[in-house]
Amino acid sequence: MKILLGDLRHSTIGRHSTNIPLALGYLASYAYEKLGPDRITIEIEDDPETFFARLQEWKPDVVGMSNYCWNAEANELAFRAAKDVNPSMVCVGGGPDFPSDPGECRDYLASRPGLDFFVYQEGELPFADLLERLLAGASLLDLRGTPIPGIKSLHPATGDLVDGRQRTREKELDFIPSPYLTGLLDKFLDGRFVPFIQTARGCPYHCTYCAAGADWYSKVSLFSLERIKAELDYIAQRVHGFSDVPLAIADSNFGMLKNDEEIAEHIGAIQDRLNWPNLFRVSTGKSQFERMIRVAQKLHNKMRISLSVQSMNEVTLDSIKRKNLGKDEFKRLYLEMQKVGIWTYSDVILPLPHETKESYFNGLRELSRARVERLSPYTIMLLKGTEIASRSAREEFSMMARFRVVPRQFGTYLGERVFEVEEVCVATNTLSFGDYLDCRGFAFISTALSGFNFDALTSLAEEAGLERFDLFVSIWEAIKKGQGPLTDIYNAFISEATNELFETQDDLKNFYSKDENYQALLNGDIGDNVLRKYTSRLLVKQSIQVIRTGFAVLAAMAPDFDKMPEFKQAAADCEMWMLATRNLWEAVALEPTARTPLRLDLSFDVPAWYADKERRPITEYRRSVSYDSKLNLPEVEKALELGKRMFGGEVEYYAARLLDNTPIQRFWRNCSAL
Repeated sequence: MKILLGDLRHSTIGRHSTNIPLALGYLASYAYEKLGPDRITIEIEDDPETFFARLQEWKPDVVGMSNYCWNAEANELAFRAAKDVNPSMVCVGGGPDFPSDPGECRDYLASRPGLDFFVYQEGELPFADLLERLLAGASLLDLRGTPIPGIKSLHPATGDLVDGRQRTREKELDFIPSPYLTGLLDKFLDGRFVPFIQTARGCPYHCTYCAAGADWYSKVSLFSLERIKAELDYIAQRVHGFSDVPLAIADSNFGMLKNDEEIAEHIGAIQDRLNWPNLFRVSTGKSQFERMIRVAQKLHNKMRISLSVQSMNEVTLDSIKRKNLGKDEFKRLYLEMQKVGIWTYSDVILPLPHETKESYFNGLRELSRARVERLSPYTIMLLKGTEIASRSAREEFSMMARFRVVPRQFGTYLGERVFEVEEVCVATNTLSFGDYLDCRGFAFISTALSGFNFDALTSLAEEAGLERFDLFVSIWEAIKKGQGPLTDIYNAFISEATNELFETQDDLKNFYSKDENYQALLNGDIGDNVLRKYTSRLLVKQSIQVIRTGFAVLAAMAPDFDKMPEFKQAAADCEMWMLATRNLWEAVALEPTARTPLRLDLSFDVPAWYADKERRPITEYRRSVSYDSKLNLPEVEKALELGKRMFGGEVEYYAARLLDNTPIQRFWRNCSAL
């Protein structure tokens, strides 16, 4: 039996996901274990063009597709194409992009006539069970009418939903052979993909916006430590030459379990031996923060920790079944992490139930006071199968749902244009669409300002007695009311954040199918991640203008600024230093000036002030100093090559994706005393 598995990622103008297709590796390794390599042959593909060519050439007996919001429409085309090749070809989907309501399940399957079976929840056992029944001679039509645990289908005669019961989750996961140690994923260990491991499955929390919040996932299952360590060693031996390629960890709450400390210790030993990994993609835990700090330290502080809050409004948190740390504990932990050099960030989601514009801004103020280094604001996605996407939740909170294209996820295959679509909420009965846009606008500006690139400015503001949050608000208001490139970028952000939304999925497809709009997609003019696109333009292309605007706003806000001549001169020196060292576009675009050292003559030793962890007042650093500033060009070029290799697209796009994973300091000029 020939089985073709696909985890399709559009790469028309830049790749969305670069993680190794681990889920398909698990399916394949378990199927081989249970059925034997003499009875089945499995191939795994991620590139749509390669997949469709292989489908027509190889003519497999079974097609299985990992179903996510970023490839569900490509999968639908794959199922139709499979049936065109052979109407008896068995088509199976699996993954989180699938509804939980029985009526919605039936409608979903009915709208995809090429899809025979959907494996819901964890897939290794039901998929192998289905293959075994096919190998035993069961017909496709008979199986579609037979309840199979863990699988849903439509009865071929009646069209009714055939719902196999939920399986009991396995507590120990080593029954699935490692797809790494068996060599199934070797072709992906080539520096173009991010190695992806899983140490545990399940999540004890019940957040209503998350697929893992369902009761079925509440118990955590584990892979053995011995197996995880062996996988890490296997991967590291093959990818350590790509020292900038991150390691991704699929766990919902890495760092929370006792095992995670031992895993981190093993990774730390690999780092010492092979200088890899130096970056991580990981969702950290929601409790056991002292342990998470120890885990991060064992990873040489290369892992970012998120104390993601989603909201700071207690009524909202109750409605989404989430509990955050108390404000004092929250601040204490963030400060503790910063003292030991651990990067921190926090996710916030808008608009959640009961959130208002006032409560959202108040929450962002609390995060700013807690010294969160990076803000990650999201629009709430109405993911299939989640509680918040249910009909009852939509009605209770008067949720205004809209559709938008998944950023850059589209392509033309077999002569057909395919667009991936996500459903989002943009207004509720407590937050209007206008308020949503205002909140998004401020979140856009504060996201750009809250990172490391402008932290010297915020430190000066605090020395002048200002709150960082108030500085951000004033800069936001100045940009909104002003003229020039920053105002143009802001207005373009608001316009695109409005125009990317469609009332129906058909409206979206009809719009982008028009030749002129499809060409705009190909040009990258529309259809991108709006927040990332414009944050990059603000942060990377206009960093100089942002610095100048920030210092002008600081001077206008600071009480008695003109009566503090020493502080005023120190601020001018700080601005000069930032303009010289933090011109990100110079580095990212490798402009001619990037290869030329710059001399800085200062009346205040700003670099020494900035490097002082105690951050004594800048006026205590009054002394005449001279510095030579230059980029570490080999490191810059290495980072840019990684971005181009992994994400593709034009420099502005892959630079934006790169800055999500790479310390921004690599693109700064370094200062050497003269």
